[in-house]
Amino acid sequence: PGDLTYKANSHGFGSAWDFAARIKEKLNATIQVGTVGNHDVNYVNNPKDIFDIARKSRIDFPVDDKDLKEQYWTKGFCIVGSLEDTQILLVNSTMHYTDPNERNKAQVTPELLENLKLDLSKQSNCKLRIAVIHHHPIPHEIKDLGSADVLQNGEAFVEVLERYGFQLIIHGHKHHARLKNASGGVNSLAVLACG
Repeated sequence: PGDLTYKANSHGFGSAWDFAARIKEKLNATIQVGTVGNHDVNYVNNPKDIFDIARKSRIDFPVDDKDLKEQYWTKGFCIVGSLEDTQILLVNSTMHYTDPNERNKAQVTPELLENLKLDLSKQSNCKLRIAVIHHHPIPHEIKDLGSADVLQNGEAFVEVLERYGFQLIIHGHKHHARLKNASGGVNSLAVLACG
């Protein structure tokens, strides 16, 4: 769920993605997916294309499908539905980064939410729906981690996912593992911070 590397190091990014591929192979998994984190954004070496490392260095990132890749980079999300009875939503919460000093602030824009609702309404129902995003959509302040970097429009994002039957959000960013229900209820959407 992002931060494959540190300070936009292209070698680290490639090594992390290759390591994930080895895990995929050992698990006999059918796909490998990922998303961009704030440490994967290259402000220093290529300010004209801050996603150059993630976009160009790996032909199979964030997913090994040309059309889905294009959707991820242009719309800010894509829906991977190649698994039987499973859909995985990949969201680029760093899509609107413009200022290196703002790299911990993330958002899902109202436009992205509307496009997401439209696309999800066209999808067939399935048994399992998982969303993968870098930034946390609900507050994660434990251990003095602060709240300034919570996903802008995170509550609306969670509401859309709940409306369309998602069971799990997987996110990174905080580097502190935690599993919590989004709205506190036992049957509400589970939110996994990968740590």
